[in-house]
Parts: sequence; structure tokens; C-alpha cells
Amino acid sequence: MSQSDWPMFNILDSRGKCKEFIVLVAIDGKTVGMELDTGASVTIIPKSIRTDVLTSKPVECTNVKL
Repeated sequence: MSQSDWPMFNILDSRGKCKEFIVLVAIDGKTVGMELDTGASVTIIPKSIRTDVLTSKPVECTNVKL
């Protein structure tokens, strides 16, 4: 399998720098900017989103180790 079988794309700004791609997500009626990463198997959120936006959501334990 060659690299051409799996093309890769980057989004660059006007200076040629690769920047994160931020999308606006509505969570319980509040709009939050989140980084889009289609290759991520998990999403890690800042503590501020947990305390400011997700306060009414229960935290669940997991055995998954990163």
C-alpha cells in the first residue's frame, strides 16, 4: 500500500501555518468552540467547560487508559 492510497490534507492559514479547526457546538443550549479532530478516539475537554457548561451532567468512571 502506498502513501497515495491514503491521501492526507492540512488546512493552512494565509501565512502557511497549520491551525486547529474550531467548530461551534451547542451543549445544553450553550455554544462552545471545540477543536475538530476526526482521527481522535476520545475527546478531552477543558475543566472550564466541565464546570461552566456540563455541571448538570454526571461523570462516569472508565477503565480506559490513554
